[in-house]
Amino acid sequence: MYTGKESVAYDLSRFDNRKRVKEADKLREVEQPKVLPKKNIITVPAVLAVLAAAALCFVMIHNYMVMTQMTAENQKLSNQLAEYRDEEVLLRAKQEGIYDLSEIEDYAQNNLGMVKFEKTQIEYIEMEKPDKSEGTYITKGASGDSESLLDTIKSGILSIVEYFR
Repeated sequence: MYTGKESVAYDLSRFDNRKRVKEADKLREVEQPKVLPKKNIITVPAVLAVLAAAALCFVMIHNYMVMTQMTAENQKLSNQLAEYRDEEVLLRAKQEGIYDLSEIEDYAQNNLGMVKFEKTQIEYIEMEKPDKSEGTYITKGASGDSESLLDTIKSGILSIVEYFR
């Protein structure tokens, strides 16, 4: 069989039964180019790249699952917080109802004998001399004489340091 590039329509040697023509046709078939076998494309870097891609996909899917769980938990806690806030409003209203000031005032007047004071009951006291305070900061040393200014500053700083210890 002929597999060349030229047209076989005009090749009349195909129908020639002579022995030498048949042998020439066989030689043409043998001269076909050899097809090289495919090389193995599975290499270590290719395997590592596929494994890295698979690991990345696994991590992404895991993170989406965790994010979905956190979102559900967040929604649950938000609903619970809203319920607690509603309950707080109800409890505050109930507390205000329990501690009605008019009821407390009636109880104080009727049961305890207390009376509201009036403005005429307030007495103002006037003093002849205004209030004032004086302080002396002279300290005596161990020898009985007055300490110097530097000793006073030193003892003040030491007391501040001792305070912070």
